[in-house]
Amino acid sequence: MILGNRYYEFDEPVRWFKAAGVSLSNAYWGSSRFDDIFHEPSAVNPGDQVHALHGGVWVVRADGGVEVGCFRLPKPRFEKASPGTPSEQELVAMMAKCGRCHEIEKPARQIDYPAAREAVMARRLPDTLGCVDGDKLRDLRYASPTLRKLLDASAEARLGRSVSRAGAKWHRIDAGQGGEPDSMECTLRIDLAEGRRLTVTAFATRREIWVRDHGSDGDFAAALKAADPSNVGLTPEYRNGVVTIFPEDEVGNVMKALASYVEHGHIAAPAAPRP
Repeated sequence: MILGNRYYEFDEPVRWFKAAGVSLSNAYWGSSRFDDIFHEPSAVNPGDQVHALHGGVWVVRADGGVEVGCFRLPKPRFEKASPGTPSEQELVAMMAKCGRCHEIEKPARQIDYPAAREAVMARRLPDTLGCVDGDKLRDLRYASPTLRKLLDASAEARLGRSVSRAGAKWHRIDAGQGGEPDSMECTLRIDLAEGRRLTVTAFATRREIWVRDHGSDGDFAAALKAADPSNVGLTPEYRNGVVTIFPEDEVGNVMKALASYVEHGHIAAPAAPRP
């Protein structure tokens, strides 16, 4: 539990959902119809501040602009939250712990937080838009910094070419997408033959890359052990036959290992340099 108001300055970009207006929902309580707060996917950038207060979370931009919003979209209104789900304030503290931001003193200047919220509530949008701009979520131009890190590493490793050669398919799942809209995870999912799939997941709240091997007996982990992880620049933690965890800064080598595994069924060590 986070006690008291906290203030942070960000050193790395992370996904942020800016509250942009109010839309009537399809949900009712008796005869009363609920409003949804509509959000647009954005990012908190280096130099921006996040003020995690009892009344909510605000971004104070480096140019002085103030926004209210959230790092994690709300669950559907009548869906119960999982026990132990961290609050928005706790999420920011987790990002500070892993070095994406650092805590600062309360700013000396007075900031009009209510004005930012009032501006959102005063902007009435068309009915039943939901809580997020889905078109932007699907548009790579608005990809979260966490997903972009995965995509850049996969492009460098030519993972897409290996997936195509293997007759497989892949999908990207950004923060706010998929079956868990309140998740901050970003995932690349590779669908292989016979119902097997691999997922590689990155997080804004921890410096880890998770590779999950679904529908097998841990073949990816077995292939990595056979290749000798040190030969491919990896230091894995084997949680079980399904999950293998790597430090975030090894994401490039993780993607190269996945490309080799998907295309050839094994993980090739890098070629020896020519004499």
